[in-house]
Amino acid sequence: MPVPRPGGSATALTEPVPVDKEPHHHFVFQNQYVRVLDVLFPVGETSLFHTHSNDNVGIPISGDKTQSQPAGGEWSEVQDVKPGNPGFRKARGQAYTHRVRSAGKLPFHVIDVEVFP
Repeated sequence: MPVPRPGGSATALTEPVPVDKEPHHHFVFQNQYVRVLDVLFPVGETSLFHTHSNDNVGIPISGDKTQSQPAGGEWSEVQDVKPGNPGFRKARGQAYTHRVRSAGKLPFHVIDVEVFP
């Protein structure tokens, strides 16, 4: 059963923000099982620090290089993007906060599918 897009304003955000409030993460669909976010980072752009509270699968669509930084930590080494190669991240019961950036010559585009318990 589809669920309407969450409400709320993107103005005056204070980091960290919930993942669905981060400006690069665009709501596509939600039902009782999943939330789908279309995430796009133009070359050189960085997300706000945002928190993932649900298990999620990221499916890269395009890009060549990316980096992430956990809250309170250092930037990761530059990672190669492998379009079509999904990655699972556990977050239910152990939420994580990070930020991400496109670190290459191409925009980084990923579909993020959050799985609800």
